[in-house]
Amino acid sequence: MSEIQFKNGNGRFSEAVIHNGIIYTSGIVGDTPGADASLQTKEILAHFDRILAENHSDRKHILDLTVIIPDIRKNVNVVGDIINAWVNQDALPARFTYQGLLVSPLWNVEISMRAAQK
Repeated sequence: MSEIQFKNGNGRFSEAVIHNGIIYTSGIVGDTPGADASLQTKEILAHFDRILAENHSDRKHILDLTVIIPDIRKNVNVVGDIINAWVNQDALPARFTYQGLLVSPLWNVEISMRAAQK
């Protein structure tokens, strides 16, 4: 049986869990509550870059992204354009985007990611 690694736990959940060479992240929100979806998305993707680097992976190894947007009509294109510019164009991950409520109205986007380690 392979080891399961729990990374950056906060007492409620882990930021990432690694099993069989796959990195699973929790839903990540931006660092700036109340900021627009553009800034929050960029902050989330910066977290993903750090998580990938810390766990021997990179953008080319992203398997999928799950994107939750509370006001999808207002923000889906903004969030989508930023993600499109960020992902590796030669290794486009699967993506699922949907409208859903987040734990606070100050968050405009939440994203989780799965990636393979190198």
